[in-house]
Amino acid sequence: AVVSTQSTGTLMSTLLHPTVYYVSIGVGIIGILANFLSLYTSRGDTTLATRLYRLLNTVDCTLCTLAVYLWTTILVSEDPPNDIEGILFFTVLRGTSFTTCLLSTTRFLSLACPFYIIRERAVWVSTGLFLAFVTLTNVCYITLTSLLLEDDVRDTYNTRFCMVFTVEFLGYITVVMVTTVASIVLLLHHGNHGEEVKRRASITIILISSLYVVLNSFPAAALARDGITGGEILINKFNAFALYIAVPLNSILNPVIILWRKGVLLTHVRRVLDRGSQF
Repeated sequence: AVVSTQSTGTLMSTLLHPTVYYVSIGVGIIGILANFLSLYTSRGDTTLATRLYRLLNTVDCTLCTLAVYLWTTILVSEDPPNDIEGILFFTVLRGTSFTTCLLSTTRFLSLACPFYIIRERAVWVSTGLFLAFVTLTNVCYITLTSLLLEDDVRDTYNTRFCMVFTVEFLGYITVVMVTTVASIVLLLHHGNHGEEVKRRASITIILISSLYVVLNSFPAAALARDGITGGEILINKFNAFALYIAVPLNSILNPVIILWRKGVLLTHVRRVLDRGSQF
């Protein structure tokens, strides 16, 4: 399965040290607040890039909320996530990947074809097609795994789905990596002749894309190994780290990068420090 429910509570609770989960819950809460702050500071801006930032913040906030819930559940009940929780978590993860692809691809197109106007309708149609694809794969997965009663047959389909999801993730990572490298080359080629606002926005997206490639390589590797070996996700420390630490960390750092690049983060930190010094 994408997230195994066959692991025992004892095994689940000892995959990672409890301190890791406590720290992760705290960081996850910070991620929720950071995404809300990023959404709040972007209100009123109607550019395509900002709308995609808001979409990414919304998906990341949802993922951080789910991660905090799952971490808390693991600590309190010592049980692994059930199938529905696992599918929901994985669906939001795919949403983060797709949105990062949109950001990276649209930024590359704006650098490569500066006079080409990207149509928002095309962006939102692609988003609708992605949602339809995710819904279809989730329905197929739930239907097949619930109807197949024999464990051997069910495990075979679980392995096949893991391979499909692995190819999907590798596709996201490849697209983001290629467009990011190409954007860097174009920025270096333009030198200081490009528009400053455009350059700053491009660097922001390059940072987000690079972070995505690094941190999401872990879940991609976990899924690939699960598909090849036919094993269960979350029966070892690497898989637990990949899905419950690396992935939420990506969603936590995305708004931090956005706020930092906007100059909002330092402004709010200074305000907090100034208020603290008054007491």
